[in-house]
Amino acid sequence: MGNINQVDNNTHQFVHKNRKTNKAGSDNTFKQTFGEVLGNMESSKIETLQPGGLKELPQQNFQFPDPSGAISDKTENLVELLELYASKLKDKSISLKEVDSVLKEVGKEAQALLEKIENSSGVDEKMKNIANQVAVFANTEQIKFQRGDYLS
Repeated sequence: MGNINQVDNNTHQFVHKNRKTNKAGSDNTFKQTFGEVLGNMESSKIETLQPGGLKELPQQNFQFPDPSGAISDKTENLVELLELYASKLKDKSISLKEVDSVLKEVGKEAQALLEKIENSSGVDEKMKNIANQVAVFANTEQIKFQRGDYLS
């Protein structure tokens, strides 16, 4: 019974040689298969997609609202209304009712400017002071007109 599992040197060499030939055969099989696949790809002219580069995005002109600019615009508008009011007040041919309608518009603009000043942050303090002075001046003119200071 001891002879059943005996392996002699010849058997070992036979197994070792078969392994080498199997490896060599599998390498050739892979090369042949890979070569056939490449040949089929070339013959069928499969189009390969080339990834395109990223295109440059067009420039966006983002403009953030400038709180100083809005206050400046409202202040300028109010000054123009005050100039209109002054020119109508000087003209004796214009009735006080017409002057009053301009002055009401001045009052609305002054109130809107004061609210804008209070609700705005990040605005230059000098700009706030100028706008505040113009609004206060407009309100003072409205009070003077209502009180009758310009009647003669």
